Parts: sequence; C-alpha cells; structure tokens
Amino acid sequence: MAAYLSSLADKHEENERINRKMELELASIETYLVGFPPEIKNNLKEILSDKFFARQVIVKAKKKEKFSGNTADLIRLLEKLIEFVKKNHPI
Repeated sequence: MAAYLSSLADKHEENERINRKMELELASIETYLVGFPPEIKNNLKEILSDKFFARQVIVKAKKKEKFSGNTADLIRLLEKLIEFVKKNHPI
C-alpha cells in the first residue's frame, strides 16, 4: 500500500510541476506579443494554443524508483520500521 501511494504521489508531483510551468507560460504570452500587429498576434496565439491545448502525451523513460515494490524491498522496509519503533517506543 505504501509503495502504491508513493508512486501516486510521484505522479501527482510531476503533473503539478508540468501544470505550473504551463500556467507561467500562458500568463507570459501577452507580454511577448506587445509590439506585433493584431493580425500577427492572433495568428501566433492560434499556433501557441495548438501547442498548449492540443498537446500529445509525452512518454518519458521511467526513472529508477527508490522502492521497487518487490517482496524483498518490502521486507527490508518493514524491518527498518520495526527497528525504528523498538528504538523510539520500547515495550
């Protein structure tokens, strides 16, 4: 369960980073187009809107995970957790 939740948190963090970058890019478009005539501005905005809103999903190589979720890793994690609990909360 912990491994699954950790992977979900990683995915959420990556999506949040991408969305924040897109937000900054969209907010700054108008400042770059100040000196252009209205026709060119509209054409550039159309091209940029295709880039931003019709994005293809980019498939990235999966980064090496610190915790693979296999049984051996899970056992090591549980052993460390048991040691930590014994040190900090003696019975």
